[in-house]
Order: sequence, then C-alpha cells, then structure tokens
Amino acid sequence: RRCRMARFLAALTLLSLPLLASAYLPVGSVPALALKWKLQPSTHRAGPRFAGVTGLKSASTFGLSAKAGDKDQVVRGRVPEDPTTKCACASNLSYEKCCSPFHSSGTAPEDPVDLIRARYSAYAYRLPGYVMRSTSRKSPDWTVNQAAWIEDIVDFCDSYRFKRPGGQVLGMELEECTYSSPEVCYVQFKAKMLGPGYRPVELVERSRVLRENGRWFYEKGTLLEYQGDLV
Repeated sequence: RRCRMARFLAALTLLSLPLLASAYLPVGSVPALALKWKLQPSTHRAGPRFAGVTGLKSASTFGLSAKAGDKDQVVRGRVPEDPTTKCACASNLSYEKCCSPFHSSGTAPEDPVDLIRARYSAYAYRLPGYVMRSTSRKSPDWTVNQAAWIEDIVDFCDSYRFKRPGGQVLGMELEECTYSSPEVCYVQFKAKMLGPGYRPVELVERSRVLRENGRWFYEKGTLLEYQGDLV
C-alpha cells in the first residue's frame, strides 16, 4: 500500500521546540497526521533526514470544493450521535459547541488553533471532506485527484484509534501559537492516537496556516517528534 504522511501534523493532530515563527525555517514539510511509515516503538526527533524523503505520500491536505464534502456522507461513521459528547480534540467542550460547526455548517475558524483542532477531530471522526476543504491550494500536497486523496485520508483514519478503550478521547495538546504576520501563523501541537494493539502514538508537529480571504487554511507542517509505531 502507498506510504502516508510525507513531504504536520499530525497531525497527526500534532511541538516542543519553542521557536519564533518569524525566524523558523522548516527542515522538511512532513504532515504528521498523514504519515504512513513503519517505525520501531521508541522516541525520535525529526531532523534534516526528513527533508526530501521520497516514497511518502501526504493524506492530510486538500482545500477543495463543496463536492469533496459530499463524500462525508459516504465515509462518515464516527461522528457522535449525541452532540453533547466531548469533542475528540480534547478541548473539554461538547462536539456541538466545539468542532461540529466547522465540520457541518461551513463556519470558518476565526482562530488558527481552532483550525488545527477541527482538523484533528475530522481525522478522529473520519471526515475527509473537511480535511480537504480546510487545506490551502498553496499547499505542496494539494491535488485535484480527490478520489485518491479521500482513499488516503480514510485509510489513515482507519489505521488508528482516537480514544481509549474506555471511551475517553485522546485529543491534541497545544504547545505554541506564534504569528510571523497577520496572514501567517505557526501552531505547535501534540496529537495523540492509539496504533495496533492499542499502543500509544504521539506526534509533535509545527503547522503553518495561512489566512486567505479572511479564513484560515492549513498549508503544511513539519514533524518534529514522534513516539510509537506509525502504521
């Protein structure tokens, strides 16, 4: 199968390096919530070795048309039936008061952190349409091949669990949010998931998001750190 998460998250999904956005130069754009790579269960730090890696394919981006959203009805299956359920992003808010408006009504996040939260929960709830629509066309991962993109996203969603066996959400943790300009923001976060055998997986990513026509979109991310098996 095609490898995922290349060129973060998150994400994952997905940053423990307190760098100033205005001075930061990413060493490689590796979307953490889109990685598909067999790794040994241990802690690693991403570095220049990720730059220019071939054979990895992103599954975390798309900022396309409403047609992509129509696919949600086909692949949806994990959206809470009870909208008062705690949101998968671990904001401690209910889904209806957190990410649901972004996913279902077209409401645009006014804060870049809300964008990253909504993208993480879109992976958790298996909503490729939102992941696609919330990605800038300037992203290096942007493509018009919607069918293949949807397949990649759904495959990633199905490769991980986003809550514990007891039902508690894993979510994401914000670590830093810095602006290099009014139109460019860097969001550092840690995304938590469970891999095969319910083994913990944590991804730390620095995402670059852009304000375009008054709306925030994900452009790309740099995977800084991960722990566990990336399937």
